[in-house]
Amino acid sequence: MTSISVVIPTRGRHHFLRQAVQSVLAQGHAPHEIIVVDDGSTDDTAAVVAGIAGRDARVRLIRQCNAGVGAARNTGIRSAKGIFLAPLDADDVWESEKLELQLRRMSERGERTALVYCWHRWIDEDGLALGYQSNSTVQGDARTAILLRNFIGNASVPLFRASAVNCV
Repeated sequence: MTSISVVIPTRGRHHFLRQAVQSVLAQGHAPHEIIVVDDGSTDDTAAVVAGIAGRDARVRLIRQCNAGVGAARNTGIRSAKGIFLAPLDADDVWESEKLELQLRRMSERGERTALVYCWHRWIDEDGLALGYQSNSTVQGDARTAILLRNFIGNASVPLFRASAVNCV
């Protein structure tokens, strides 16, 4: 089975975090590890993660002083051991087939493909669709398009080949 590391940066999102992690645990292609990076939370985020980790050894917590979501994501990426990296914001959820479909696409495209992504939709706190969905039409080799604009939409949709990401 191909290993995927899921990286979830969070700060003060304990009330969303359980649902985000649950959506990862429900994936058809199970991830190798789920790294939650607590970026200086003052709520009970650490306790929430400890509770989840007590039931699933793939979940681990890294705590750091507040440095921002990008720094927290990079901290998680640096400690990840998977062949692939899948970021997920703590207030987002995935459909159960996300990783499986993206991994299949990555395999179809071959070793030269560093990133695949999917569309997204906005939902409210109860999971009800708010009407906005991705409207990007960029497909295939997207190197030039990504330089011109962020058509990916948000940080929770890509799957990266770990060898293509360098977080120093």
